Amino acid sequence: MYSLSDGCILSRVRGAHSAGAINAPSAFEQYDTIRKFPRRFFNVTGHERQAVEARAERIILVVGSLTVVEKRGVAGEIAAEAHELST
Repeated sequence: MYSLSDGCILSRVRGAHSAGAINAPSAFEQYDTIRKFPRRFFNVTGHERQAVEARAERIILVVGSLTVVEKRGVAGEIAAEAHELST
């Protein structure tokens, strides 16, 4: 889950013991562009590793401490459906 606060992107990963904060003003500018694709999300680099290994995500772009991933399979379908319901 991501939230925007005080110029940072806060990343909270379910089941993780830590949260990451990234001071990335340019990420705010790119957030809407990334989210135009309902299956794409920002991750703190490294947090995508298990999902990529399980083939539930694929890496689209890595920029410093941010990774853009695209949900695949059932995870992608759920993300797309959730996006449709929220718009």
